[in-house]
Amino acid sequence: MAAKTMYYAFVILLSCCVLGRFCTRADNVGEATLVYEWTAMDYDWPSEEMRQNALDDDSYIPENNAITGIKVHDQVVYLTVPRWRPGVPATLSSVVETSGGRAVLRPFPSWDMQ
Repeated sequence: MAAKTMYYAFVILLSCCVLGRFCTRADNVGEATLVYEWTAMDYDWPSEEMRQNALDDDSYIPENNAITGIKVHDQVVYLTVPRWRPGVPATLSSVVETSGGRAVLRPFPSWDMQ
């Protein structure tokens, strides 16, 4: 199974490289700016108790939360984190900063909807 997955990943990567050579690209779109970076994803939990319970029952496994999509709308950054692995509490979130200046994910539109 792992070999088959690696084969598909290789085919997708190769396709992207080949298509990239034939697709037109935008010129002079500006410089990219790093706004947020993480070593592990964390969420804007309603309480520390809820976070600890999620860690204890494996409904939140920080290393399984991988960003696959980024969109910006009206100065809000939205991230998608698919549930390909267990322990992902929210698949769509906005980035918010805590009072301590730490960037965390706030489930969108709410915890209840996730």
